Amino acid sequence: MLPDDILDLVADVLAAHRDEAVVTAIGVHLPLLHRHACRFTAAHPELYDLAPGRVTPTAAWLRRGVHDRGRWA
Repeated sequence: MLPDDILDLVADVLAAHRDEAVVTAIGVHLPLLHRHACRFTAAHPELYDLAPGRVTPTAAWLRRGVHDRGRWA
């Protein structure tokens, strides 16, 4: 489990910033968030938005992320 205060910070940063670098920094870690903070990711569907022309964590992960080796190795 990730601490709630860290998860709240992630949500606040995503709400305040749509800067590609910030969103990408979060997006490439979506597998980790999904595995260790299931309730958080379920409560924040905006993490998984895919909208053309919009910077989102999922779009960033699809462009630059890697699969979750810890889970499948």
